[in-house]
Amino acid sequence: MRKTFRYCGVILCVLFSLQLIACSLIPASTEVADTSKATNVFEATTASASDASSVSETESITYATTSSETIVTTTETAGAVATTSESMESTGSSVSGTSGSSETSASSVSTSDSETTQLPKDCLAICEKDPQDEKNYIIYNDAFGFAITTLVTVGGLKGVSIPSADNCLTGKLPEGALFFTLFFDENKNFTLRDQNGNFLVMTTGGELALTNKPVSDRYNFWRMEKANGGWNIINVGDPSGSALQYNAEIFTFTVGKPSKTGAFIFNFYEVG
Repeated sequence: MRKTFRYCGVILCVLFSLQLIACSLIPASTEVADTSKATNVFEATTASASDASSVSETESITYATTSSETIVTTTETAGAVATTSESMESTGSSVSGTSGSSETSASSVSTSDSETTQLPKDCLAICEKDPQDEKNYIIYNDAFGFAITTLVTVGGLKGVSIPSADNCLTGKLPEGALFFTLFFDENKNFTLRDQNGNFLVMTTGGELALTNKPVSDRYNFWRMEKANGGWNIINVGDPSGSALQYNAEIFTFTVGKPSKTGAFIFNFYEVG
């Protein structure tokens, strides 16, 4: 009988122990399952975030390339945006600087043009249809292609041939050839002073001459009248109104009664 009770007690203890073990195993299994589920969720979230980051980085790189034409290599989206912004600002500064340079360049050209005449290549002097005060001109007879020189001859001053083309005198200024600075007064009469400091005048004897001390102020002045694509250059002091003339027979600049023919028609070619 005692043995029976002993066996029963042992069995009960074993059953009780098994129950305790069973109870302890059930929560542990559930916890493992929950942990596995959480791990899967975390991995999925990480994968999504990684994909989103990749997309975001790709979009940022594309934006940077399109806007500033600069390839941006980065692993952080925020960094890519910052780099793009800086690149765009830098590009804007460069454009602004270029604009400033253009304005400066344009200003330099304007200043240069106001001080000196820019002549075409191989052009010694260019025809000026409206001669200006205090500018330098070669007085040129287009009909015969001659300009005034310093060489004195009977009745006036010898001429020298200078080639011309397309409203320009070409080549080099021949030896002895003169150019004159015009000085206008309030009546639009003017004096002609050459590069040597002498004035082109008409003498009281009716000749053309160069002098640094005119015998009469009146004979020192000239005026212009339009004539067939050029000008008659008429002496203000002469009562008969004599004008500058090129005498092709003796290759000499003299004065005579003005006309609209080629011998009395002159143009002013500005020397650069």
